[in-house]
Amino acid sequence: MLYRGLAGAALALTLAHCVAEPSALEVASTSQEVIFGTEVVAGDYPWLVNTGGCTGALISPSYVLTAAHCYGYRERNAEGTLVGIEFSSGPVTIGHPDLDDPEATQHVVAEVLLHPEYIPLTRDEVWGLEPWDIALLRLEEPVVLQDYLRLPTRQPEEGELVRVAGWGLTEDGRVRHAREAVLEVRPRDSCFAGDAKRFCSRGGPDSRRSNVGSGDSGGPAFVDVGDGYMSLGINSTSSGQTLNTFASHAATFAFMDWVLEVTEGELFCPEGDPANGCAALLDECALGFAACDANASCEDTELGFDCLCAEGFAGDGLSCEDVDECAEGTSGCSPDAFCTNEVGSFSCTCAPGFLGDGVSCEPDPALAGGCHAGAGATPLAGLILFGLFAARRRRA
Repeated sequence: MLYRGLAGAALALTLAHCVAEPSALEVASTSQEVIFGTEVVAGDYPWLVNTGGCTGALISPSYVLTAAHCYGYRERNAEGTLVGIEFSSGPVTIGHPDLDDPEATQHVVAEVLLHPEYIPLTRDEVWGLEPWDIALLRLEEPVVLQDYLRLPTRQPEEGELVRVAGWGLTEDGRVRHAREAVLEVRPRDSCFAGDAKRFCSRGGPDSRRSNVGSGDSGGPAFVDVGDGYMSLGINSTSSGQTLNTFASHAATFAFMDWVLEVTEGELFCPEGDPANGCAALLDECALGFAACDANASCEDTELGFDCLCAEGFAGDGLSCEDVDECAEGTSGCSPDAFCTNEVGSFSCTCAPGFLGDGVSCEPDPALAGGCHAGAGATPLAGLILFGLFAARRRRA
């Protein structure tokens, strides 16, 4: 309980201050204005990745999810044939939304994996029509985080609000600090004759100006699932930075079979239809991410970890309190024994005049015919006998 960059990128994030819904006349007369918006707060999305020209998201220690067109753009020759090469990736930056912050560190990409059915078009032909726009970057060294972007167990729903984030262009040029906005999922035919592999969006109800643009390609369109965030889409194309414009996104859910095949062993999708998505497989216990109580043990699970209070303690594992077995009457001490509570344990001690392990106490035969502590012995005699004959039993 716990992704790259080159020329030809076709998306950047433009965020808006809250504005009233414009009239049709206002829309027609509004210039193509880049609207500034909200900077991502450090620590909110530790899995957000700057690829040098696009954006991505770390979905497991070794893999970054991004857009294929960031690495596979081509042009047409005089005969109209697609020509060009697929790009390799430079280092990616992870760790902080401000690229100039010391916590933003670079990581080497070992391999760029485009979806095998990706069909690249030219820059002029892309406009929401590019199918299979998904890629994975395999890092040379794993990046261990406490939280990764989760993968979906469903398609986005029309009218649903999604967040987008990235290092896209603004009117002042490419930003060095990532920005975020809220978009609204629209019908697939609102931006192209789409299919289940893509979905459309526009600015959310608080700002119809919000959009993605050049530099945000490959960045996530995601939702809050309570204890983390889940990807629903990958930023693919945008109609520009004007009022009521659209963006299109590769629907992450449509490519899950391929993603799980490539990342074999690093992701876990529970059976059924869990709302919180597929998560990276981590041993939080070994990594020290589990906040278990000092009097609890940590057990790794496929979806996180369990904290279990040790014997003699009770609680939820995150907080464990000592159990007073003596007061609760659960010690099992003999009726002829004293029960003493201890931290995480207890001890049973036979009363003066009795011998045994505290659980079973029998009269001392050496005192046969005399009196026992339980049968009217004097306090002094009891103390002497206690020192001579007491036996103790301690539970670990």
